[in-house]
Amino acid sequence: MEKKCLNKDLMIMNLISKQMTSYAATQWLKSPNKNFNDKSPSEMMKDGKSNMVYRELKKTFNKD
Repeated sequence: MEKKCLNKDLMIMNLISKQMTSYAATQWLKSPNKNFNDKSPSEMMKDGKSNMVYRELKKTFNKD
Protein backbone atom coordinates (compact mmCIF):
# COMPACT_ATOMS: atom_id res chain seq x y z
CA MET A 1 0.00 0.00 0.00
CA GLU A 2 2.82 2.42 0.77
CA LYS A 3 4.18 2.01 -2.76
CA LYS A 4 0.76 2.76 -4.26
CA CYS A 5 0.51 5.93 -2.19
CA LEU A 6 3.98 7.00 -3.25
CA ASN A 7 3.10 6.48 -6.91
CA LYS A 8 -0.12 8.47 -6.48
CA ASP A 9 1.82 11.19 -4.62
CA LEU A 10 4.15 11.45 -7.61
CA MET A 11 1.18 11.63 -9.96
CA ILE A 12 -0.29 14.44 -7.85
CA MET A 13 2.95 16.40 -7.88
CA ASN A 14 3.34 15.88 -11.63
CA LEU A 15 -0.20 17.10 -12.33
CA ILE A 16 0.20 20.10 -10.04
CA SER A 17 3.50 21.09 -11.64
CA LYS A 18 1.86 21.16 -15.07
CA GLN A 19 -1.12 23.24 -13.97
CA MET A 20 0.07 25.61 -11.22
CA THR A 21 2.96 27.83 -10.30
CA SER A 22 5.05 26.54 -7.42
CA TYR A 23 3.51 29.15 -5.11
CA ALA A 24 -0.06 28.24 -6.10
CA ALA A 25 0.72 24.53 -5.71
CA THR A 26 2.10 25.10 -2.21
CA GLN A 27 -0.96 27.12 -1.25
CA TRP A 28 -3.34 24.46 -2.60
CA LEU A 29 -1.51 21.62 -0.84
CA LYS A 30 -1.48 23.40 2.53
CA SER A 31 -4.94 25.01 2.54
CA PRO A 32 -7.93 23.43 4.26
CA ASN A 33 -10.30 21.90 1.74
CA LYS A 34 -14.02 21.54 2.39
CA ASN A 35 -14.03 18.32 0.37
CA PHE A 36 -11.64 16.80 2.90
CA ASN A 37 -13.52 17.92 6.03
CA ASP A 38 -11.28 20.98 6.23
CA LYS A 39 -8.06 18.97 6.16
CA SER A 40 -5.43 20.12 3.69
CA PRO A 41 -4.49 17.95 0.70
CA SER A 42 -1.03 17.45 2.21
CA GLU A 43 -2.59 16.18 5.46
CA MET A 44 -4.74 13.78 3.45
CA MET A 45 -1.68 12.53 1.60
CA LYS A 46 0.14 11.97 4.90
CA ASP A 47 -2.89 9.98 6.09
CA GLY A 48 -2.58 7.66 3.08
CA LYS A 49 -5.53 9.18 1.22
CA SER A 50 -3.67 10.27 -1.89
CA ASN A 51 -6.31 8.73 -4.15
CA MET A 52 -8.90 11.15 -2.81
CA VAL A 53 -6.54 14.08 -3.33
CA TYR A 54 -5.76 12.99 -6.88
CA ARG A 55 -9.47 12.68 -7.76
CA GLU A 56 -10.19 16.13 -6.34
CA LEU A 57 -7.28 17.63 -8.23
CA LYS A 58 -8.47 16.06 -11.48
CA LYS A 59 -11.98 17.46 -10.90
CA THR A 60 -10.50 20.90 -10.23
CA PHE A 61 -8.55 20.95 -13.48
CA ASN A 62 -11.33 19.44 -15.58
CA LYS A 63 -13.57 22.43 -14.76
CA ASP A 64 -11.59 24.65 -17.13
